[in-house]
Amino acid sequence: RKQTRKYDGKTLRELSELELPQIARLSKQTLHNRAVKIAGFLNWARDRGYPVAEGLEKVMAFKKERRRAAEMRAVFTPDDLTKIFNPEMYLKEAKGQPARFWVPLIGLCTGMRIEEICQLELDDIHTVPSRVYPELPEVLCFDVNDEGEKHVKTDTSERKVPMSPVLEDLGFLEYVAKLRKEKQTRLFPELKKNDVSGKYSDTVSKWFNRYLDKAGIQDDPKQGKKVFHSFRHTFVTLCYDLHVNARDIKHVVGHAGKFDITS
Repeated sequence: RKQTRKYDGKTLRELSELELPQIARLSKQTLHNRAVKIAGFLNWARDRGYPVAEGLEKVMAFKKERRRAAEMRAVFTPDDLTKIFNPEMYLKEAKGQPARFWVPLIGLCTGMRIEEICQLELDDIHTVPSRVYPELPEVLCFDVNDEGEKHVKTDTSERKVPMSPVLEDLGFLEYVAKLRKEKQTRLFPELKKNDVSGKYSDTVSKWFNRYLDKAGIQDDPKQGKKVFHSFRHTFVTLCYDLHVNARDIKHVVGHAGKFDITS
């Protein structure tokens, strides 16, 4: 209390101009949480005719900056991918748990979101007519849709995602055939929907974050954190490096209009 007494009676403007000691500063998360509450109050005041436009604008700008920072996800470097898919460690972690083995590989090869992968049903894996390559009358795809208990982020998220030959080479179709023989309906029957979040991906997501730490993957101080969503950014970056048509990239990852890989 003695340390903070000298700040008593000062206005917010006066406090904002002070050089506060490190010990008196709040964490960024606490500041964000308080900004949410302040914004709610200022919105209430604005709706009742109080002149709070300037203050509300500043608070909303802070919230937007924090949200943008939280959405930043770095791409995986070639060295990162070597560490992640180190055969000895990766196979040991995935032993007896198909989702741990296939979900990261599908994420890397398709740019699909983790929930889009984890909620897949076996009927979502089928061929569609090819409109691009005449020599390939049909293309094997993942069908991302919101049928049944599944959901998608936006309308443009519903799409057909071509299956990478890499997955076929690793035995993915054999895995699918085995599940069909067992009369399963979902691609990863061991994954259960979380009662709170309503997602199938929660356990895989938490495991993968722990696995990244175990593999020694470091966040990028400029680009942001490295998480499962980084596979999506990595996929898009590789496509651009290979000069894939931007329109085709948008379709594969489920975007329309302006492309934004943070979504």
